[in-house]
Amino acid sequence: IGHIVQKLVGERPKISPQLKVENHLFSTETLAILDRFDVDPIRGFLPRSDPLRKLPHPSYQKWEDLAADLSALITSQKIRPALRELEPISILNLRSEDEKKRALLVLSVLCHSYVWGDPSSPSDRLPKGIAVPLFELAGQMNVPPLLSHLSIVLYNWRRLDESGPISLENIATNCQFLGGQDEAWFYLSTVQIEAQGGNVMGHLVEIKETISKHCGPYLKDGDLERIAECLVCVESAT
Repeated sequence: IGHIVQKLVGERPKISPQLKVENHLFSTETLAILDRFDVDPIRGFLPRSDPLRKLPHPSYQKWEDLAADLSALITSQKIRPALRELEPISILNLRSEDEKKRALLVLSVLCHSYVWGDPSSPSDRLPKGIAVPLFELAGQMNVPPLLSHLSIVLYNWRRLDESGPISLENIATNCQFLGGQDEAWFYLSTVQIEAQGGNVMGHLVEIKETISKHCGPYLKDGDLERIAECLVCVESAT
């Protein structure tokens, strides 16, 4: 990338640290495109606010209790009987997007725990207490009703020091199947990668939009400098 930058502007530009963290330094067109795909200008695919650690409404306490005891329920092979006893709980009390994301994580983890509760005999059916709310919630969020990178990674972390960075030294999981450092790092290492490269998407879109404005053979000097700045920021995130 450094060679490309030198060809564009003759020398590597000096980039203000603010370029990496200030939303307003992206064009309004770039911000609109990112928003359309639910991509944050700073965090990228990570949620704009830190994921909730617990659903606030008391009607969802049973879900939270099962998630908290998940490791013990799985290892004792009691997870399936526990989930069979669960009655469907309405999702109408999920009042915010953050609450829906937390619920999706909990329900999808419980779903896969039931399916693989006995590894020698995976289940091809789900009890209604999990199937109904998971299907309804996934439909609202326009995502598949199953465990995915979206829920188990992007919605499954918290900062130990809320004023600190999103880095392996400062994050922990909110849900695990069996627990332990190996499982935690399997999810959290990806969270750090997502955080480190969070603003890359904005810079790539900014480059595309800058070039698209001028279909002729030449770009203005200011456009070349802007492209070079974005390339430097992309390089710094890798």
